[in-house]
Amino acid sequence: MIKCSIITEQLAHLPSKKVIWLVFILVLITIGVLWWAGAKTKEKRSEQLDRYYQELLTKEENLETAVTNATSITGEQEGELPISNNWQTIEIKTSSTTSTTTLKQYGLALGEALGTFGQKRESEVKATYQALDQKSPVELKKVVGSRLIHEETINKLRLVVVPQGLADYHRQLINSLQNSVQFLSQMEQVLDNPETALEASKLFVQESILFHQIMSKINNYLISRQVQFPDNEKIKALFQF
Repeated sequence: MIKCSIITEQLAHLPSKKVIWLVFILVLITIGVLWWAGAKTKEKRSEQLDRYYQELLTKEENLETAVTNATSITGEQEGELPISNNWQTIEIKTSSTTSTTTLKQYGLALGEALGTFGQKRESEVKATYQALDQKSPVELKKVVGSRLIHEETINKLRLVVVPQGLADYHRQLINSLQNSVQFLSQMEQVLDNPETALEASKLFVQESILFHQIMSKINNYLISRQVQFPDNEKIKALFQF
């Protein structure tokens, strides 16, 4: 009898079926709310990624115009470059000689240093976006490869002997590539830090436009001093977005 009374007393303290169902319903509601919040966050992130990519596509469409406008600038404006970084501190090899022969030698050396940029390669921006969209690091190999090309080119540009009149432009070229290396490094981290990587992608496009503008300034400088190159010796720097 004592046993039965103890069991009865324990059963009396168990929650009723109504309470159990109430708890069950609350759990379902909680799960539903969390799922909805997660879905909305995922949808918001997807919209944000699409917005970033559309901005990049717009910049790509404007790239040709920006480069063309830079090419049409006359030699009288060759000192007005939109650069605010500390490019002045970059150390390079300079020459006080400014003869036509020296300038042509510089142009040929510059073309050789930038030779890798004349080879068509995959779009770094598109690879970054696809890596994030597919949640796969495979596409990022293209970004890493581009960063290595930029770093190698910087090292080559530091070895070029630069006529004094082109020294600032040459420093600005190196500075621009250094900025691009920084942006590419951030783009490589797109799976870990997508917002920073996508913002870096936009800045990378802008920096590439600036690089073309500096190249156009150098070209105008050489043309104004009657320095010409045959087609097979002209510098070809390709950027694919």
